[in-house]
Amino acid sequence: MTFGSSQSNGVTSITQLGFSVNNDGTLSLNTDTLGSILNSNYEDVVNFFQPSGGFTSFGGNFSSVLNNLGSSASNGAMRLALQENSTVESQLITNINNEETAINAQKTQLTTKLNQANFILTQIPQQLQQIDEMYSAITGYNQNKG
Repeated sequence: MTFGSSQSNGVTSITQLGFSVNNDGTLSLNTDTLGSILNSNYEDVVNFFQPSGGFTSFGGNFSSVLNNLGSSASNGAMRLALQENSTVESQLITNINNEETAINAQKTQLTTKLNQANFILTQIPQQLQQIDEMYSAITGYNQNKG
């Protein structure tokens, strides 16, 4: 990316400062190139990074991008990210509430079934005693018991 300069020999590209992008996406710096341009054309390097006069600079554009990241503007990256986080949070809260409702309904059903099973289990000894008494009455077996 190049930027226009009000000076004819101005720095218009970061590659003129000795920066390059490697095949793996990392940046490299040729310190000899940077040192040379700083010694010969210091003011243009400053103008490239810091806006001055009536031209566009890397620094001016970078500053604008950074300002928009944290701004409360409708298209600010941080604001958009916060909106997305709020939306996801609301969906998660709704999902949690739905799951808690389902769990509570299952808990109620299981409690009812366990109470029914407990009632049935408490009736078994009485039923066994009644069966034992009927058997004894019919057969005469265990009539002397208890």
